[in-house]
Amino acid sequence: MIRLGIISDIHCHEKSEKPQGGYYFPLMPDNPVSQNPFAALRQLIRSDDIKVDFLLCPGDYAHIVDEKGLKSSWEQLKLMSHELKAKLLIGTIGNHDVASRAKGDSFSYIKIFDSNFPVYVDDKSPEYLKSLLNEGYYYVDHEGDDIFFMVLNSCFDHWDEVQASRGKILKEESEKIEKIIENSLRSKKILMVHHHPIIHETGISDTSDVIEGSEELMKNIVKAKVDLVIHGHKHDFRFTQERIYPKNLNILASGSFSCYKSSLKTYVQNAFHVVEFHSSNNLDHCINPGIIKTYLYDPAHGWELDPSKEEGFGCVLTEPQLIEIVKPELASNSLPYILWEELISRNTVLKYISRKTRNSILNELLKEKDIQSLSLDRFGNVHSHIIIR
Repeated sequence: MIRLGIISDIHCHEKSEKPQGGYYFPLMPDNPVSQNPFAALRQLIRSDDIKVDFLLCPGDYAHIVDEKGLKSSWEQLKLMSHELKAKLLIGTIGNHDVASRAKGDSFSYIKIFDSNFPVYVDDKSPEYLKSLLNEGYYYVDHEGDDIFFMVLNSCFDHWDEVQASRGKILKEESEKIEKIIENSLRSKKILMVHHHPIIHETGISDTSDVIEGSEELMKNIVKAKVDLVIHGHKHDFRFTQERIYPKNLNILASGSFSCYKSSLKTYVQNAFHVVEFHSSNNLDHCINPGIIKTYLYDPAHGWELDPSKEEGFGCVLTEPQLIEIVKPELASNSLPYILWEELISRNTVLKYISRKTRNSILNELLKEKDIQSLSLDRFGNVHSHIIIR
């Protein structure tokens, strides 16, 4: 099993700065623990014995280019990588980390603030940073864990306010990226970028800020057989699957680790994710299967795992094929109810479908009267622990 930890959009700044960007600020005391998102995460890591192989951060360490916030966030991420026993901490640049509205070099502080940025601990980190700034990307090929990371800089042209309004990936860069990923010998391939490469609407008609060049980028990463895209920028986390034969392209919008509540969509909380890649040995109909566990933050209580947010990925079966797996199990069940977890225990492949797919097939079975009723949450979704009657 390979585990990835994901911390995005910290938005750290001097406490006196207004408006407030995030819950974490430089020199923040550890107590009360629940009010410090990093101290609370450290407590969670130790109490639940959480370990990851790689810790990823898609940018926005600082809030409004706060230099102390940038330095402090990266220092905390380095500490978290030790707590999580991660082999590498892998980062990229967010728009709040770039002084696009200042005169001169927008990236002047990024270039000098830490010799271990963007990869800690790795002797090649200065080379990675140079490539991130000059080429717009770098990659980490980890033979030992059979995993490949392509990391993009969607803020590479943020030299002024106009350019900084959205991310961008040039066509020629996108083509180079495709070839590099395609040529990788690793079986698992991850792409990380700050801005969102697909439309991510949050209810305020904000669809125009998708990465410029995203259509070409998406086409190329599909050709390169990327397993998972991880991005930040939008502060409401969500998981999306693009159906691509023979497998799905999985896209995780990481949300925000510690952005202040006023910057979050209604009902959305701060999030920390652990992505697990499981073995596909002796498992049919899956390619690089895994699950995404999500921990949510509340300044009153700290971090807690929310099982209802768990997502699966890697199953290559269509919804009609999945329905044909579930139907006989429902028919053979002697009790008037069954738990979804029981269905998973009988058919492991069901563990590796998304919540959206699960809800869709269950609602279809409801229409076909294979299920008499479903217990739904207030958003009309089937809860992961709800009994199917």
